[in-house]
Formats: sequence, C-alpha cells, structure tokens
Amino acid sequence: PKAGEHHPLQEPPVHHRGGTPAGRRVSPRRPRPPHLPLRLLRHRQGPEALRPMEPYELIRSRRKTLALEITREGRLLVRAPLRCSQTRIDAFVTGHAAWIEKHLETQRQRAALRPPPPTEAEIQALKERARAELPGKVAYWSEKMGVAPTGFKVTAARKRYGSCSAKNSLCFSCFLMNCPEKAVELVVVHELCHIREKNHGPRFYALLEQFLPDWQERKKMLR
Repeated sequence: PKAGEHHPLQEPPVHHRGGTPAGRRVSPRRPRPPHLPLRLLRHRQGPEALRPMEPYELIRSRRKTLALEITREGRLLVRAPLRCSQTRIDAFVTGHAAWIEKHLETQRQRAALRPPPPTEAEIQALKERARAELPGKVAYWSEKMGVAPTGFKVTAARKRYGSCSAKNSLCFSCFLMNCPEKAVELVVVHELCHIREKNHGPRFYALLEQFLPDWQERKKMLR
C-alpha cells in the first residue's frame, strides 16, 4: 500500500491560437527553464494588500492548464504551461488564496497530529526485527503457495510496505513491523502473489483470496 496525499486544484484548459496580428512585430523569446526556484508572490491586491501570500514552488511543463497542489509536507506547488506568463500565474494563485489557506491549514493540523519521525536507532531496530521475523513468514507462505522468491531485502521505504521485482525478488519496509501480525502476513502473501500475477487484475485478487479469504479485513489494519 502507498502512503501520502495531496490536494490538487486545476483550471480548465486554455487553447493558444497561432498566428500574429497584422502589423505587429514579434521579438524572439528566450526559452525559460521548465523548473523555476521557489518564488515569493507579490502582496495581494485590495483590502488584503498588506498580507503576503504563501511562498510557492513553480514547476513548468508541457501542460495546457494551471494547477495548484498542496503536498503532505505542506508545500504549495504551482504547475504551469511553459509559455504561461508570470502575471497570469500570480493572478491564478491570488484568485485561489482562500482555497490555498484552507488546505494548508488542514495539512498543518494533520502534521501536528503525526508522531515525530523515528530516530536512526529506532529505524535500525525495526530493520533488525524485520530481518529476524520476515524470512520465516516468507518461507512458510512460499511453500504453502508453491512459489519461490529469488531474493529478500529490508529497506526504510515509507511509501509502500512491500514490493516484488520483475525477477521475483521481495523487498519489505522495516516500518511494516509497526503493523499487527495479520497485516504483516497480508503484505507477505500479497507480494508472493505477484510472483504468479504481476498486476492487480482479477486473477491476482482471486489468488490472494484463495490463501487469505479475510484479506480485506486485514488491509484495514495497515497503518
């Protein structure tokens, strides 16, 4: 399973018309780099003119729309087309100031409720525990399912608890050890199922249910 979330907001697509009006000279433009550094917006206009806006990170790409995104860490990202003017970008962000403040505050509240990040010593202890406990579970379920993984590795990955490579090597996050026993078994069996079924199609879930009929209940225990 994957962790992390964000709140995106996107405007309708804008189509640029080609051609130049008669009598108008066109000067060559310098190409802009697709990724610009962190930029602090101008002050708002009107009654809130004295209140500065949140800093944001501007990312330009070959897209047709402007979009805002609040990351899980509370960063404000602005995604813009390569040729979009800075004035239009600023106006778009200013026009969505209330949306930005609302979702930034939501992310701040969630961050305040999260436990502090583990220390290096705690991570090493989880890795040692995973290396001690998981191989036995992998061996037990491998024999029961009739599969043979080609490798085993423990990492400190935070976005997914387990993975199975194209060569059938298994990788587990040490943070899986913070989950209940039944949830740990689910991740082990899930990855072993990928030795037979590489995607999450109907045959994969049929195989998973064959060995863990209560897998959906177990999934709710993953944190």
